[in-house]
Formats: sequence, C-alpha cells, structure tokens
Amino acid sequence: MRTPKIKLFYFSFILVLLQLCEPLVLFYFYFTFILVLLQLCGALNSKLAEVNSRITAAESRILAIEEHLSQLTPVVNQTESDTPISTTLAAELDAVHTEPHESLLLSNDNEQYSRRNNLRICGIKPEEGENCRFTAINFMKNTLRLADIDIADIEIAHMTARSQQSSLAQQRRPTMLIRFYSRDKHDYVIRSRKLLKETHYAVTEDLTNLNVKTMNRLRNSEYVRTTWSWNGKIFAILTNGKK
Repeated sequence: MRTPKIKLFYFSFILVLLQLCEPLVLFYFYFTFILVLLQLCGALNSKLAEVNSRITAAESRILAIEEHLSQLTPVVNQTESDTPISTTLAAELDAVHTEPHESLLLSNDNEQYSRRNNLRICGIKPEEGENCRFTAINFMKNTLRLADIDIADIEIAHMTARSQQSSLAQQRRPTMLIRFYSRDKHDYVIRSRKLLKETHYAVTEDLTNLNVKTMNRLRNSEYVRTTWSWNGKIFAILTNGKK
C-alpha cells in the first residue's frame, strides 16, 4: 500500500509536468493560427492575380476585335450604297464592337465592388518582425489622428508591389494593402486623408487596373486640373472649373 508521501510526490510531479507542457500547447496554437493566416493571404493573392489575368486577356481580345473591325469598315463603307445588306452588316459590326466593351466594363465594375473594403497606404512599411496590422493601426492613430479604430477592424494587411495608382515618385514608395471588415471603417480612414497633404504619405482606394489607367490618363491631360476617386468612382475637375 502506497504511503501518503508517495501519493504527494506523484501529485507534485503531475503539476510540474502540466506547467512544463503549457508553453508547448500555447506555442502549438499560435503556430497553427499563423499557418491559417498565411494560407488566407496566399488564397487572396491568387484570387487577385486570377482576376487581373482575366482582365488582361479581355483587353487583348478587344484590341484584336478592334483591329479586325478597322479592316472591315472600309469595305462596309464602300458597299453601303450598293446593297441593302450592307446596312445589316454595319449594324452587326457595331454590335460586335460594343458587346466586348460592355462586358469589360461590367467585369471592371464587379471587380471594383469586390475591393470596396480595401485601401492602400503609400509610404509606410513595418519594422523587421512587426505585423502589418499593427503598423497600419499606429499610422491611423498617430498620423491620421483616428481614435475610433482598432486592430480588430482590419481583416488583413500586407505589403504589395509598387502601386500604379499614383505618380512615378509615389510609386517608388512602399505600399501597404489593407482590407477592413466593414465599409464604415474604410470610409472613416479615407475621409481623413486630407491631413496628409504636403507629406510623403498617401491614402488611396484599391482601384482596378482599368480605373488606374483612366485616372492616370486624366492626370496627364492638359484639360484636367485635379482628379480623385470615391467609392470606386472617378471624378475630375477640368481647367475651366467644370466637374
């Protein structure tokens, strides 16, 4: 029969063993959480790359169709007065020209809507070993002076390749892509970007490639004074003051 001292020894041994195992269990849970987060980041990047690839392919098809139409248009104009069939042919060519363009616009609108909770911050990057979400929150609280925002409002944040949504000087700066859980927080941050005037920081919406190209054309136009985006829509003020 075991003595009380032996039982006490076993009990103490078990307590010590549990205390030693506790850090290992916590480490396992943290490691698992990080793996799941990395998998989500990879899935998001893959999806964005797939969408960009589809838009690029659609643009290539449209260019090919437009080139083909440019070759057919002189023939149609030449035979327009000779036969009534030419009117139908011209209408069909116009439909062929319009349909891919409308499909591209619809695809662009859908992609922009999927980015409605995203924004980009140019000019910030995390310190070595620092989580991008903490870097973003510190920037919003300290630089943008936003008190009513917390790390729990950010779904994901990571660094991206240089952005095409700004000037060449801005493109050389590091850019962080941030996705919020709610649209309200996204708008809350966007409305405060006026505080960044005359600084090396910039807060922009996460625009599609097509919208980025449109904004860049407007910025380079001599007839446009300024341009900006809001809720995925592009606005501009002309040199004559008209919007």
